[in-house]
This record gives sequence, structure tokens and C-alpha cells, in this order.
Amino acid sequence: MKFSDVVELDVDVLRIEAPAKPGIYEVGFWVDPHYFVPRYVGRARGRMDGDTAKQGTTIRSRLIKHASGRGNLGIQRAIAGDLEEFWLDDPDDLSLPGKHTMQVHKSLWCRWSVARDSDTASAVAAAREARYLQGYGYGAGTQYVWNRRL
Repeated sequence: MKFSDVVELDVDVLRIEAPAKPGIYEVGFWVDPHYFVPRYVGRARGRMDGDTAKQGTTIRSRLIKHASGRGNLGIQRAIAGDLEEFWLDDPDDLSLPGKHTMQVHKSLWCRWSVARDSDTASAVAAAREARYLQGYGYGAGTQYVWNRRL
């Protein structure tokens, strides 16, 4: 599975860049020097009832919802500026004495992976999201700290 390039979580940018297709996406921070650190993973299911005449939930619609301040509470708070200046551990230096923090940019960023087969998009997106949550964790102290629904 390949993720897209990282783009700013901005409604105008997403209307142009984000695909109107099902799949999974991540929302997080762009940090200096050049890291994307995801804080939320979600899925856009597409159509679940088999009606191909209707589009269903797409990556574009889900990300625009988040960029508009609706949806996940952690993302809402970050967009509203309710969270104090963020600092993150350097992923290249995981030793306890060598850990230092990196300052993040104030805006949120996102990336996505499109489901290739629209007939199985819902199941594929759900499986990929679950695999990422299991592999990287969710809740406090993990990569996906804003995923708390499970």
C-alpha cells in the first residue's frame, strides 16, 4: 500500500488534491526538519450497499469534514488552536537519554491511500485501518493518539 504525498489539511487544497474515492487517510503534523507524524488514521468506506450510482463516503469528503472543524475531537482542537504548542519525540533517536523534541508547524497535514477495487473498498479500508491501529496503537502514548473510538 502506498500513501500519497503529504498535503495541508485545508478545505481549498483538499477540494483539488484529495481523491473522490474510498480508502484510508492519516492526519497529523509536519515537523522540522522533514517529517510527517500522523496522529489520526481514518477510513472512507465508499458505498456499502452496492449502489454504484452513488459515490458514498470518499477520502475527499472525510478530509474536508475534518478540515472544516467537524469530526474527530483531537483534530478539532488542533485546528481551533486549543492545544498548546506541540513538541514530538524525534523518530530517528529512540534512545531514552538521546531523545529530544521537534517543534511542529501550526497547521495540520494529511495523506491517503486509495482502495483500488471499488467493489471491495469498504472491507479493504476497514481492514487497513484496523491493521494500522493494531500495528501502531491508538490512544494516549501511541502514534494515533486521536483515535479513541475503539
